[in-house]
Amino acid sequence: MINEISGYYSCSINPSYISTWYTSFKSKRRHDNTPSLFPEETPEESTISIPIQEPTGWEDFQQPVNKNKIPDNLADNSHHGRISPIALRKIKKAIDYTVYLAAPKSLPNSLHGKDFKFRLNLITLTLSSNQIHSDNEIKKEVFQPMLNSFRDKFHVINYVWRAEKQGNGNIHFHIITDKFIPWNELRNTWNKHQNKLGYINKYRQNMFDFHKDGFKLRKELLKDWTAEKQIKAYKEGIKNEWHNPNSTDVHSLRTVTNVKNYFVKYLTKDTQSADNRENANGQYSNLDGRLWGCSSRLSNIKGARADLDNELTEELQKLTEDKEIRNFKSDFFAVTFIDIDQLIKKGFKVIPQLFEKFICETFPEYRPPNLFSSLN
Repeated sequence: MINEISGYYSCSINPSYISTWYTSFKSKRRHDNTPSLFPEETPEESTISIPIQEPTGWEDFQQPVNKNKIPDNLADNSHHGRISPIALRKIKKAIDYTVYLAAPKSLPNSLHGKDFKFRLNLITLTLSSNQIHSDNEIKKEVFQPMLNSFRDKFHVINYVWRAEKQGNGNIHFHIITDKFIPWNELRNTWNKHQNKLGYINKYRQNMFDFHKDGFKLRKELLKDWTAEKQIKAYKEGIKNEWHNPNSTDVHSLRTVTNVKNYFVKYLTKDTQSADNRENANGQYSNLDGRLWGCSSRLSNIKGARADLDNELTEELQKLTEDKEIRNFKSDFFAVTFIDIDQLIKKGFKVIPQLFEKFICETFPEYRPPNLFSSLN
């Protein structure tokens, strides 16, 4: 639907929500006579970024973003280990697309049997000895080359990562991918990159010194690392001369019911939580440089954009009238919270087809076969 006098309506279609807004031909000027998409509203131009999930309240939707104003939490140009509201929305959106595009896959050569399936995994990368370089140097010399290996060696296309401080002060990284990576190849690759700054060599020396008189039990770790497992690790370390420390961890998250919410919560938690540790004294609060990142096509992804015509307006109107669907409307924009698969089940055609075209153009490797066959 286009108002040829004062402006036009547009929408953005994403995996779990649709946003609609009005754009004026005359910027920064209100048009009180502009016909509204929703009769009780009077929209005006909006450039707000919409969260992908309904928040606890509607605070994120109450005010449009002023691009010329520096947010209060960024006024001192330091994140203090906290995820900003803008970054939170971007992380949620990146995870939303990652979850949507990930198809169920069988795990090859699994000890759990040939029927074991997964969609996404959570990878954790840790340093094998005490951190002696800055966070930014580790990111540049170790973590960035590892991301290159994810893309070039393991053919990972979509990923979202988060940097965090461990209780011992070491930086470590969490990465979400939808690609199966053999654990031994993952560990070998990460350890190779670690040793560019000498962390494997330092680990080897530490282990030789610690076990110089034979196996030595680490009693402080017994709660999470039993004596039997410590002995097994000791024998493995002796076998490979402490060249290959256990510095990686992979979880397929097979048992997590709501994977998207789990990832959002896990990747956006406050890194200052280490302050609560006994005798921490705030020493782990600050993490230098970027806290998170994602693959290029997930960065600032806009969704399927379209100006409203009669067919699209009709479907959007039906969504706002459906009492089973969550809707939010304001003077500036409207948001409908619904998954694409729900739209298809309800018989909608125009919106899913627009989204299918966007997915095919943006993520050609991921287009699920026959996903929209019910629309034909």
